[in-house]
Amino acid sequence: MGALLGMNFNHKQNSAIRLATRYQLKAFGQDNLNKNRSVRYNGFLDVLMDVNIAKDYKREEWVGAGFGYLIHQEGQVYGDNTARVFI
Repeated sequence: MGALLGMNFNHKQNSAIRLATRYQLKAFGQDNLNKNRSVRYNGFLDVLMDVNIAKDYKREEWVGAGFGYLIHQEGQVYGDNTARVFI
């Protein structure tokens, strides 16, 4: 589960770049019906940039990269100061 907030930049309708921030919530564990909660929630704040590489602007063919940092941690799934890089 997550939320994305971004902006698109177009240059004469020939290319497009999208800059965005995203909060992504990751849940690990099992939620038991007898109120024994063993689910751990961890949240990453990501910054990403995507470029539409389609030959014609009317199609969408996005590639991108980003960086994320763990800002909310429960349990021992991730270590301290956890970051991620993705493409």
